[in-house]
Amino acid sequence: MNTLIVSTFDCSFDDFTTAISKNPENHLNYFFRATSKNKLKDYEGALKDLSITVKLNPESSLAFFDRAGTRSLLNDYTGAIEDYTSAIEINPAFSEAYYYRGVNKEILEDPKGAMEDWEKAAVLGNEEAAKLIK
Repeated sequence: MNTLIVSTFDCSFDDFTTAISKNPENHLNYFFRATSKNKLKDYEGALKDLSITVKLNPESSLAFFDRAGTRSLLNDYTGAIEDYTSAIEINPAFSEAYYYRGVNKEILEDPKGAMEDWEKAAVLGNEEAAKLIK
């Protein structure tokens, strides 16, 4: 990874850590710090911050979506599916959540469930899902 990019994420990480120390109830600071941690491949740290984000803002489909992606990177496919499901419950038109939930179902050898999610994602306009169901 480019040193300048890593340096930028390190800086962002520090900035969000400072912001959290000043306002620990602001869910966005945890969310953006988690994004920095994911870019730096600190998936465990990102998962912790995203869990705080979800606790502080349980109506954020994007927080559940990002936590699902992080769980998937940590090979917690069942946890990822649970979080994608939460994102979908909050935002039923979230095509990417259906798509990636299907990917995780496929990994866990649930091809029928995966296909159902990809079909729904395709109906919602997700082009990658549409390619998979052809």
